[in-house]
Amino acid sequence: MIKVDSKKTIRSVAKRFMQANRGRNIIAIIAIIMTTVMFTSLFSALLSMMKSTQQQEVRMNANTSHITIDNMTYEKFAEASKFGKIKESGYSIMLGAVTNQEFVNSATDMKYTDKKGAEAVLCSPVQGKMPTKYNEVALSTITLDLLGLPREVGTKVKLQYGVGGKQETQEFVLSGYWKGDPLSSVQNVWVSKAFCEDKVTKADLTSIEKGKTEGTYSLYIWCESIFHLENIVNEMERQYHFSDVYSRIYSNSAYDFFAEDAFPLDTVIAMILIIFASGYLIIYNVFRISVNSDIRTYGLLKNIGTTGRQLKSIVRRQAMTLSVIGIPLGLLIGYFIGLGMTPYLLSDNSVMGVIPVQPSVNPLIFIIAGLFAALTIYIGCQMPARIVAKISPVDAVRMNLEEENRKSRKKTGKTTPLFMAFTNMRRSWKKAVLVVISLALPMTLLNASYSISKSFDYDQFLNIYCSYDFDVSGITHSAYSSNMNAVTPEFIEEVSTQEDTEKVALIYNEDISYPLDDKGYESLAKIIDQAEKEKYIKGYQLKKERKYLANGEAFAHVMGINRDAYEKMMFTGEKPSYDEFAGGGYVIVSDLVQGFGTFYDPGDKVTLEPKNGKEYTVLAIGWMPYDLSYRFGAKETIFDCSFYLPVSEYSALGGNENAMMAGIDVKEGREEAFDQWLSGWVEEAKPTLYVESRLAVLEQCKGFSEKYYLILALLSAVLFAIGLLNFFNTSSVTIMARRRELALLEAVGQTQRQIRKMLIIEGLIYLLAAVLLADTVGMAMARPMIFSTIGRAFYFSYHPSLAASFVSLPLMVLIAIAVPVYNYLRMSKETIVERLRSD
Repeated sequence: MIKVDSKKTIRSVAKRFMQANRGRNIIAIIAIIMTTVMFTSLFSALLSMMKSTQQQEVRMNANTSHITIDNMTYEKFAEASKFGKIKESGYSIMLGAVTNQEFVNSATDMKYTDKKGAEAVLCSPVQGKMPTKYNEVALSTITLDLLGLPREVGTKVKLQYGVGGKQETQEFVLSGYWKGDPLSSVQNVWVSKAFCEDKVTKADLTSIEKGKTEGTYSLYIWCESIFHLENIVNEMERQYHFSDVYSRIYSNSAYDFFAEDAFPLDTVIAMILIIFASGYLIIYNVFRISVNSDIRTYGLLKNIGTTGRQLKSIVRRQAMTLSVIGIPLGLLIGYFIGLGMTPYLLSDNSVMGVIPVQPSVNPLIFIIAGLFAALTIYIGCQMPARIVAKISPVDAVRMNLEEENRKSRKKTGKTTPLFMAFTNMRRSWKKAVLVVISLALPMTLLNASYSISKSFDYDQFLNIYCSYDFDVSGITHSAYSSNMNAVTPEFIEEVSTQEDTEKVALIYNEDISYPLDDKGYESLAKIIDQAEKEKYIKGYQLKKERKYLANGEAFAHVMGINRDAYEKMMFTGEKPSYDEFAGGGYVIVSDLVQGFGTFYDPGDKVTLEPKNGKEYTVLAIGWMPYDLSYRFGAKETIFDCSFYLPVSEYSALGGNENAMMAGIDVKEGREEAFDQWLSGWVEEAKPTLYVESRLAVLEQCKGFSEKYYLILALLSAVLFAIGLLNFFNTSSVTIMARRRELALLEAVGQTQRQIRKMLIIEGLIYLLAAVLLADTVGMAMARPMIFSTIGRAFYFSYHPSLAASFVSLPLMVLIAIAVPVYNYLRMSKETIVERLRSD
């Protein structure tokens, strides 16, 4: 057999095939564009979301470095700075807290830092420069505004600060300033190195162990890559033993794209697989039908010496040529669709407000999407290419490939349109299967989308995150910047006297340390042993916990609650009545959030000593919903619990006069009016209070779930278009391939009406098979995918539903009727004689 190695000839033959299949080319290009659009919009939206959320988390963490080490002595700092995998680094030295009265509600630290250290914490002057002279200082605009000073370099700044165990006052000259970030939990004041060396007390292990931060070093590290940062952290810990000397090393969570809450990997993989499957189905079907139609030509080419490998190249070259047209268009359209989706996907994604959109123009978007699209097209045309490569010249010339394995059989009985439709579909069952799967995919997604919409239990979400219509407190995203006693008696009185107010739940808080009795000591010892066994704590933290245990010291929150707050409490076992709880002498103890049990059991005695000590009997083990609880751990220990007392007992013990939290219920239908009043009052009278409304939380919750509806709806729409395209192409090619057969039927007396009826029945069989597949196998396969993605939300309770597929049936029936009728009428423009003469 003569081998034709001429690439020019192969290109020419492939071009001729494309010129002869213009309709096929249009459908294939549309399919390629749609597939590429889906890949590109997915990756552009994903990378834009990742970039935006990363920038937001960098702001939340107030740290751009990859790895940070805090609480180091100078010796440990000098040692760690020499680590071999450091690309760049910066550092800062802590002096003390700035104590001006203006900063009572804004934590402010005085430090020295180098240039990279300032860049690390987003505090590099944008006007002026870093301080170099002894009396120079650099501040944020937030700090300047709190001091009531102009934003001008050279301004005199008087600061009070604590250093060396005493309070001092110093007048500085402003050398530079930067725009302060309201998300930052602490504001920094930069001083010169000369001032720092003159004032700072050198830190040692003893002072750090006592919790003193003056003189401690922080090291900010940038590595060559953001990947595997945790491995570098572990390597540095093993080499320098930071946890043994009370230092803390950690990677920046902003760069941990694969953290549990940072990157929806399962969702992305599922979407890639769905897009790949849908793209593959139509690409494969288009080229399979094309190959079947041209099989005799391919056989003739093989008969004159064209090799199977060259025939494969002809098919692939057609796919490549169509890809050159379709992929760039798909990349462009998909990129802008992805950018358009990003703001919606980011909305309500941050507890601190809307995340600013950072559009990603990373070339990786186009490279990865283009590669995925090209891979889908390549795999889709592989099987058709193999068919033409393996077919023998004799078989190709003698017969249509679809009829190759047909068995002749005698047909008896009445021939009906239904019987003929089934017979015709059986002849091309492989194409039928592909079309059915193409139609079943969007219907499965519609069912899944509707099932998801019915499976969110918003009440369960609200009962945990917003127990009342309004929560008012001084709590922010950080314990460092939160005011745990911000709700004043004046505010409580003002709210209570409002006409729309129905309930006011009050929760008070006082942090205490208390001596452990025998039962408490025994319980804490078991808790620490269990935590060590499970590797929950180690190193410095473990040593610190054991030291507190040895000293017989524990830390807790004494919480005062009124009747309205008590109603929301949850208990292990039966809930006691409030009257019993408020009768005197009783306390409710929380269990540990880590799941290691509790310090005391019902019936135990415990002495609480905020100011005036008193012994109480443990009535029950209970806890508050998240929004009404103390949301942060104790500063000293991770094993802290809460003791709940009636407000009267709490006050008698000398607890804070101001409440930590007020939960407010209002009359039904008055939520919006009360929200306006409350927001105005808080803004005018107490700007350090924060309001969280049930309506806002519900909108945030719905916004989260609606993102999935958007993704699934868009995906369903594109998949539906691909399925429809596949159905249209299959119907059109099948009818055109059978035009002689249909002409013979007309010639022997069958009417066009009967033929249309047969074709309509074929379309309806496709539809029925697709519905059955989507409602059975499709939903069974969708279930694990749902549970591995959105189903992980605690307020998600799966309720499968097939309603969406039934609602879409009228449209699907219309399409199943219209497509074959349209293709038949188009073919019928030729006369019977013309169709009988065709090959």
